[in-house]
Amino acid sequence: MRQLKMLENDAIEMGGETVLLVTTSLDKAQEGKVIARFKADRDEQYREFIGKCDAFEAEIAREIAKEKFTYAELEEEDNDLKKLQSWIEKIRSLDFYKAILAASAWRTLDALRSRVGRLLSDVSVHPASTIRATQTAIAKIAVVSTTIPII
Repeated sequence: MRQLKMLENDAIEMGGETVLLVTTSLDKAQEGKVIARFKADRDEQYREFIGKCDAFEAEIAREIAKEKFTYAELEEEDNDLKKLQSWIEKIRSLDFYKAILAASAWRTLDALRSRVGRLLSDVSVHPASTIRATQTAIAKIAVVSTTIPII
């Protein structure tokens, strides 16, 4: 019930409306269908998220192949990581029944963070302050992710 009230508050803060109802299933089979639907919906969102992470990984690979990183490109990578972090947190807030792909999605994001971190270590970027600024930003993202329990 607490999670539902939190979601209600979030919806209201964003200008939305909510109606909370307490329901009961006719039987265990019906309850199972509802839970399966919730899990399937979240898995679809996690699947889409993983696809975006894979596309981001491919983008990074293309940038590495070009061997040309500017401050703007690194800043864009940092912003994309932040967007992915926010997106997965939103999905998780709706994942009441622990969808199967949840852990895989979090591992994918962690691997992507590591990839970007390695990129900063492997690629020579000028000026040097760009490296420090981006490493600091990625470190902040890593700290945020370690404070969020992975389900």
